[in-house]
Amino acid sequence: MNKLSEADIFREVCENDFAFFAKHFLKVVEPETVFDWNWHMTVLCHYCERVYYGDIQNLDINISPRTLKSIIVSVLFPCWIWTKRPSFKIISGSRSYDLSIQFNSKRREVIESRAYQSLWPMAFKNDSNAAGKFGNFYNGFMQAVSAGGKIVGVGGDLLLSDDLLDTMDAFSEAKRNAVNNWYSTAFYNRAQYKRKVMRININQRLHKNDVSGHIEEKHNFEKLVIPMVMTEKPLSTVDFVDPRKPGEFMHPSRYGQDEMEDDYKSLGIYGWSSQMQQTPRPIGGGIIKEEWLRYYEGIISFERKIITADLTFKGDTDSDYVCFQCWGKSGKNKYLIDIVRGRWSYKVSKEMFIQFCQKNSSNNKFIEDKANGPALISDLEKEIVGIKAWPPKGSPYYKASKVQRLHMVSQDYEAGLVYFPKDIELVNLFKEELLSFTEKGSSTGNDDMVDTSTMALIELKKSNTFFAG
Repeated sequence: MNKLSEADIFREVCENDFAFFAKHFLKVVEPETVFDWNWHMTVLCHYCERVYYGDIQNLDINISPRTLKSIIVSVLFPCWIWTKRPSFKIISGSRSYDLSIQFNSKRREVIESRAYQSLWPMAFKNDSNAAGKFGNFYNGFMQAVSAGGKIVGVGGDLLLSDDLLDTMDAFSEAKRNAVNNWYSTAFYNRAQYKRKVMRININQRLHKNDVSGHIEEKHNFEKLVIPMVMTEKPLSTVDFVDPRKPGEFMHPSRYGQDEMEDDYKSLGIYGWSSQMQQTPRPIGGGIIKEEWLRYYEGIISFERKIITADLTFKGDTDSDYVCFQCWGKSGKNKYLIDIVRGRWSYKVSKEMFIQFCQKNSSNNKFIEDKANGPALISDLEKEIVGIKAWPPKGSPYYKASKVQRLHMVSQDYEAGLVYFPKDIELVNLFKEELLSFTEKGSSTGNDDMVDTSTMALIELKKSNTFFAG
């Protein structure tokens, strides 16, 4: 039996481990770049493999820009396939023909490289040698197309689309519809064998009706969603378990709090929520519009202060959040003074509430009368003055839904009477949850901060009494 050489072993590992292949051939794509391999890149490689091996036929990947998504999925994945099945026919599309050609040229550079050819010798056909399409002598080809362009020739075994919608076109309904219609009528059905064809769409989210939104509505795709900052509830439909804790960044060595704050300034909360978090929401917000929000700095003299609390049923790591807020009123204006939240057991929630009340003095503490709320009221009503169950039975908001309650206070936001502090860490996440709240609820998957604030704003609408804090 012949002993395998190092080259034979290396080739076999590459062919059977796309992540290993990608790490090695990144240097071929961009030899001048020092790459910092991160866990999310391994995840992208893993799910590309799942598509190749037939576990997933159609996959929609949503991930932030500048995460190597295009190099890994659009450039290296087709090259890896040809190491195993050079007869594969691959059609790839992007938002412009120039970008599609650029991806195809990068693929060709990898395949023609000395590193690749030394392991998988492959020649191209002279009559199929254009930048837009090149083929090999195994009858495989790689063809580049643009969104809206014609697709000529035979069908593909892999239909790969990457950022079909331009960022500048995201707010044009006509351009969104044109790209979506092209995807369904011209690209989606360009299959060599419809039963076996593989489809991958990858993009950053730009609009709720972008290509990913269209795919979700019209076609049967699994979703792999990797937000820049870990969210409270998973957004993927595949069996992806995010290794992070909520609030942790995807790639901290490259993108952290400073970069997020800088992006907030340039993208706005809508752009950041869409492109970085993959959770597009209605332009300008849902029920509450972004332009209605106001901010304050410094010390305000409050004529009334109240504390509100929203508890959960349990304190598991995957349960809903517990949230406490303190609000103040000065004239007609309402001010968020303090906010904390966490996934705590009942025992910890109780202690945190006591500490929050000690920090923020108020004669009125409203605890939502559900989940662990009644238990907290029972345990603390003799120890802490001013605890009340909320909402009071018989009140107009006792049977109202969360959406209806938010509508009840929306006029305060619209009139510019609600102010957020600039120096509290949770304010940006609160804003994202608030502005994502539509008639169907919050698209972020959480509503604890909105619920707690709505309780406060409803109570602050009432006339002051002797017992007001």
